[in-house]
Amino acid sequence: MWLKNVLGIFDQTLINRIWKNRYSYETVRNYVYKLSEKELEKIAMGINLPAIGIKGINDYYSEDIDLNQSTSNKAIFNKVKSKIARRDLICKMRLIPYKIAARVIFKQLPSPAVK
Repeated sequence: MWLKNVLGIFDQTLINRIWKNRYSYETVRNYVYKLSEKELEKIAMGINLPAIGIKGINDYYSEDIDLNQSTSNKAIFNKVKSKIARRDLICKMRLIPYKIAARVIFKQLPSPAVK
């Protein structure tokens, strides 16, 4: 996330174009709290637990694309697939977080099969 901080110094709108839901509110205007990987790690260390696990995925939704159409429409399928792949790449570079993440704090070290 260091590059996000550097980009924010020069041009805040650049990172806001990529990370659209940075500050989230529900429809009733309640703020949505988010837990970062670092915060989860601090919690696990604070209560002396050995490991955390995080698996992130990205999805894609846009009102201009009708996702109810048949999957035989390759143009729409390829557009959605490329948008998800682009977002996955940006997340792997750790510029922005995944849209959906499963986070686990382990009480015991996980087995190699679980890893």
